[in-house]
Amino acid sequence: MATNNLSAQRIYTANSVFANGNFIKIGVTQEGIYKIDAAFLNASGLGATNIISTAIKLYGNGGAMLDEKNNTFYYDDLTENAIQVIDGGDGIFNNNDYILFYAQGPNRWLKDSTNQRFNHQKNLYSDTAYYFITVGGIGKRINTKTTTIVANQSVTSYNDRYFYENDLVNFLNSGKEWYGEEFSNINTNNLSRNFTVDLNGLIVTEPITVSSNFAGRSVLTASSLAIKANNNLLTTLTIPANSGNFLDVFAASISSQNSFLSAQPTLGLNYTFIPSTTTAQTWLNWFEVQSRRALIVPTNGQLLFRDWRSVGTNNIAEFTLNNTIATTEIWDITNPFQPDKIAANFAANQTKFINDASRLREYVAFNNSNFLTPISFGKIDN
Repeated sequence: MATNNLSAQRIYTANSVFANGNFIKIGVTQEGIYKIDAAFLNASGLGATNIISTAIKLYGNGGAMLDEKNNTFYYDDLTENAIQVIDGGDGIFNNNDYILFYAQGPNRWLKDSTNQRFNHQKNLYSDTAYYFITVGGIGKRINTKTTTIVANQSVTSYNDRYFYENDLVNFLNSGKEWYGEEFSNINTNNLSRNFTVDLNGLIVTEPITVSSNFAGRSVLTASSLAIKANNNLLTTLTIPANSGNFLDVFAASISSQNSFLSAQPTLGLNYTFIPSTTTAQTWLNWFEVQSRRALIVPTNGQLLFRDWRSVGTNNIAEFTLNNTIATTEIWDITNPFQPDKIAANFAANQTKFINDASRLREYVAFNNSNFLTPISFGKIDN
């Protein structure tokens, strides 16, 4: 009996958005709110003289790596992203008018709902995420979300996350895994290295969690690696002995995760390698720092935040942000293609807003300045 598999076949987009129209290509290297003005569009090759504001469109799928599994959903064409257009109210984009949009950047954080933490995923193939701008039709816009519901959760701090990963060396010139700084006595390498992470607004009664990953090569005898935070020893890791045989693994992967309290708003991490031989080597792969920090909007920056603790069935959360001004905006960026501007109340350098907390939501807060600027790659061919 023949089986009809047509219903299981995927339906693809008939025509690419690039099929018609003029497009400029832009790039972003980090997550955040970006600004594009008329001068930027002109310099990029997309004339910005008296453009109808509603016709401006932004396309892009974010910049994270595609999943290596074939059965994972992926977009077969560019997705339109909602933007905010400030045109002075005349409906024409020119002079000092500008566009604001949220961009995901090339890397991403994967949620660990069980442990209420995150694992970073660095893009192995690109340090830039790309977006495309065109003019024509009616573009998607960011809507303002208002609410009259009453909060049952109060939020004044958030789950902060930071990672460091510097791809410098690829063992044996093979594979997709790259490693960073080397610790050894070979050539001019150091045995000890320091890293500093700003944790302004740290909630000192809440633990900081540092996760680290290394690759170590120590032939015949084991070596060790000491990890310190603010001059306090967290742990000493063992770098297992390697036979040195070409059939053996070149280097062993070593990981650690340590939680501790700190009263200092700056975290100083020290990694010190203790080699057992003159040829022993260790390479830093990456480290992550996760902590609780107060909801304080940086004077000269943006605040990306989220809160695991307020999440629950039927939960409604009220967030209180400090160091804000009357023009501070909060966007719900949980759906990166269609962010919402959240209606908020400002008073005495504080901004408060209420939103559904039945699921983890991502937000960004920013003042009417300090925007990021994308890289222009000019016009592209259809």
